[in-house]
Amino acid sequence: MVTPTPASEPDAPAPKHGIRFWAVIIALGVTNLLGALENTVVTTSGPTIVSDLALGENYIWITNAFFICWCVKVFSFQKHCRLRSVTDLGSSVVRHFSLCSDN
Repeated sequence: MVTPTPASEPDAPAPKHGIRFWAVIIALGVTNLLGALENTVVTTSGPTIVSDLALGENYIWITNAFFICWCVKVFSFQKHCRLRSVTDLGSSVVRHFSLCSDN
């Protein structure tokens, strides 16, 4: 029995990625960027929080608490999406923002 050598095998065509693929990649990149920007809020206000709460050596808990709360929010939205439609989720976020904003 003759086994084919790699040189005799035809080259597989490179996969072509459509617009949906690149839209998902861009959306994931923007999401990562926004997550990093959220952390700047905590790091900018960190010294004031540490001095007001007299945290001293426990200053790292500010960032940890922020991200734990963020994870709880994300998982609750995920659960909400499973129970209701995405349209209901979008309208509830807009309602919440409208009611809770200071303006």
